[in-house]
Amino acid sequence: MRLLLDTHTFLWFVLDDPRHTAVLTTMPFHHKDPFDGLLIAQAIVEGIPIISADEKFDAYGVTRIW
Repeated sequence: MRLLLDTHTFLWFVLDDPRHTAVLTTMPFHHKDPFDGLLIAQAIVEGIPIISADEKFDAYGVTRIW
C-alpha cells in the first residue's frame, strides 16, 4: 500500500511531475498552506491516501487517514 504522509519532505516528488502542477492550478483554494496544496494535488493524481490530522484535506476528496 502506498501512503502519502502530511510532511513537506515529499515535495521533491510533487515538483517533478507536471501533472501535479496542472491539478494544483485548477484546485479550489480551501487550504491556505501552499505545501499542503502540493501534497493534495499529488494525492489526487497518484491516487495516494494522505496521513494527516488536518481536516481541510477532506474538502478536496482525497482519502485521509488519521
